[in-house]
Amino acid sequence: MPYAFTEQGIGMLSGLLKNEIAIKVSINIMNAFVEMRKFLMLNGQIFERLTKVEYKMLEYEKKFDILFNELQKDENFK
Repeated sequence: MPYAFTEQGIGMLSGLLKNEIAIKVSINIMNAFVEMRKFLMLNGQIFERLTKVEYKMLEYEKKFDILFNELQKDENFK
């Protein structure tokens, strides 16, 4: 199972670890959180649009299922 830390958890951990490697790793992880936040902010509108498209596809899928089931009922009666 993967382990994950929050940004705050990394900050607290970096306060406890004092060797040079641990400090460098903590800084790199904090930088990754900053970059991730920038990425999400810059691409937020795209994510929103994708979510809307996904919901529309789910709606259409339900409608196609209903239509397909009705067509099958009609064929069974012939």
